[in-house]
Amino acid sequence: CAAIDATSGDMYLVGSTESTDLDTEQGDGWYDITGNAGTAGNADGFVAQFNGTDRNDEWISYIGGGEDDHVISVITGPDQDIYLAGYTKSGSFPFIPASPVYSEGSLLGSMDGWIMRFSIVHHMLWSTLFGGNGSDPFGEGVVCLAPFGTDDLYVIGSTRSPNNEDLEQFFPLSYDPVTQPWFDGEFGPQGDAFIARFCLQDVVTGSPTGISTDPGPQVYLSGPSLLTIANAGPGAHLIEVNDGAGRAVWRKPFTSASEQAVLVLPPLPAGQYVCVLDQGSTLHIVITN
Repeated sequence: CAAIDATSGDMYLVGSTESTDLDTEQGDGWYDITGNAGTAGNADGFVAQFNGTDRNDEWISYIGGGEDDHVISVITGPDQDIYLAGYTKSGSFPFIPASPVYSEGSLLGSMDGWIMRFSIVHHMLWSTLFGGNGSDPFGEGVVCLAPFGTDDLYVIGSTRSPNNEDLEQFFPLSYDPVTQPWFDGEFGPQGDAFIARFCLQDVVTGSPTGISTDPGPQVYLSGPSLLTIANAGPGAHLIEVNDGAGRAVWRKPFTSASEQAVLVLPPLPAGQYVCVLDQGSTLHIVITN
């Protein structure tokens, strides 16, 4: 599978390999693992990024754990982040939770689907397995990804896991039968396709501890995950946090009854961020790990 980033023109190519000598291309702090393919018939997934101008390789890495891993789908989002998906039989598959986004940290069956998100600078932001605990050896696999707006992601695949409490088997179904009467909750005898929608608005990593302030309206970190906004005035407001590349990593509408509001900030990587209050006042915070 391949995808072209609409902004940069870079091409991303993904697949699977049984070669242990893939010509990887790495940079400082980029995601990278050593290939485990070629052992006991296992394969590894891989991702390759090629420059949109001259098609030179920019990033090539294995993807997966210690057993059989496959990358089936790749897309880029509006923020130029890279999303990968596929299926794995590896109990050591790399896992990075990002509360409050769905996170499944270990294999529930013999094979599960998975989804990963990388930043434009190749840092893994979120990685989760996705599947049920059915006993069928083919389990689950994710075969297609599609972005929806700037914050949501549709995931499509297949499953062999029924959702049957009597058999103590389950698949992570979530729906409202009133507002979604078209929903199909019946499991077919040979397995079923599935479609899932994830909200990705708060998928970021790290631990903020630094403090910085600016004149006028003030924004500062008053605790490991507390963002205090002072002198904003009572009423409805919107705070947006942008990273050094100008990408919004967090947005939060809030209503303050006084001159000060305290919000719970999701984890962020170390660095300098620009906070935009009500699409006007520009403030800065510095986060260190």
